[in-house]
Amino acid sequence: MNLGNMGLKGTISPQLGNLSFLLVLDLNGNSFHGELPHELLHLKRLKLLNLSNNGFVGEIPSRIGYLSKLQYLHLGYNNFVGFIPQSIYNLSVLEYLNLNSNLIEGTIPHVIGQLRRLRILHISNITLLSGIIPKTVSNLSCLEEIQFAYNSLSGNILMLNNSISLQYLYLGYNNLTGILPSNVCQRLPNLRTLHLYANDFYGEMPKVWRYCKDLEDLELAGNNFDKGPIPPDIGKLPKLQYLYLVSNNLHVNFVEVAWSLMT
Repeated sequence: MNLGNMGLKGTISPQLGNLSFLLVLDLNGNSFHGELPHELLHLKRLKLLNLSNNGFVGEIPSRIGYLSKLQYLHLGYNNFVGFIPQSIYNLSVLEYLNLNSNLIEGTIPHVIGQLRRLRILHISNITLLSGIIPKTVSNLSCLEEIQFAYNSLSGNILMLNNSISLQYLYLGYNNLTGILPSNVCQRLPNLRTLHLYANDFYGEMPKVWRYCKDLEDLELAGNNFDKGPIPPDIGKLPKLQYLYLVSNNLHVNFVEVAWSLMT
């Protein structure tokens, strides 16, 4: 059932839970409000649930993980409160998870590593979400995109060292810290976008970038790297389109970097 962007409003009727044959329920981009009826959990065949861009409130149902066939779950851009239900991490075939821009709080638990088929993970713009990025994220070998920007996450990002499939990594505007791995590109060879701006990374900026052959967007502004030049190796990124490094302690030899980009 696809009723996205239809100008609908009101609350969700509990009777919707009687449509046990549904495989798809897409209500995104409407003006629904109120809490989600628990009867939604009767839709055991659902593969796609998209309730994004509405005005839903209350807690995400604690048993949402009982919808065991879900491959796509988008609850972003609502006003959900409370904690991320533990049962979400039981969705063993889930490939897409988006909880962006809600009022939820707490941490990202280590059991997120159970979502072995996850390809897209968006948990951004949640200022009450704190704690570290769990090491078990490295178990998610299918991940292509991580959005954890605009939260209050802390700690380092060493757990992302072996994410071979990762193409898009958005971690800007957090409280992350530590030294960036010197071999970041060798461990993340398929990166297209790397956003680490507005954190507190320090130490020497990695010198070797040439192995990120598909990198198009590199944004490291607003950190606390050691004083020194921008590594000339950045100029050897053949697809680079956006480079954002302001508000660091770096100085730029534009001639050297630009010459590298042209040769």
